[in-house]
Amino acid sequence: MSESEKTPAAPGKAVKIALVLSLALNLALVGLIAGVALRHHRGIGPGGDRAAFAPYLDALPRADRGHLRSEMFHRMPGLRDLGRERSEDFAAFLGTLRAEPFDPAAAAAVLDRQTGRAAQRLAEGRALFLERIAAMSRAERMHYADRLEEALEDEHDEPRR
Repeated sequence: MSESEKTPAAPGKAVKIALVLSLALNLALVGLIAGVALRHHRGIGPGGDRAAFAPYLDALPRADRGHLRSEMFHRMPGLRDLGRERSEDFAAFLGTLRAEPFDPAAAAAVLDRQTGRAAQRLAEGRALFLERIAAMSRAERMHYADRLEEALEDEHDEPRR
């Protein structure tokens, strides 16, 4: 037997890069899941999109929150498909994780779809929120500011687990 037949070939550079990307993606996914679980455990809620806006929305009067929710569904009728889209995206991502060879571009495409939709919802929610704030009287804004400040202080004072 020749020397090349006895020694297995070292993995190529592309395989090493794919393994590193796969590990990084797995770690990011574990961090994301842990963050969602922690937010849910602390009472902030499981909604990834909502978490960024939660204190702002929670400080609004209940009627305003309901109006914003209704208006969001009116402006973005596809929002009703959110659960189905998330399930499909997670299934697609799991498929990329289990595929051999692992295709980082396919995994990135799934994540890009998810983050693109989340960014669209966040931008629309932000616009609606700012429209509501702009429509408030000075007294309403001051009351809202007090409620928001109180909510933020309460959140800050909660013991970390």
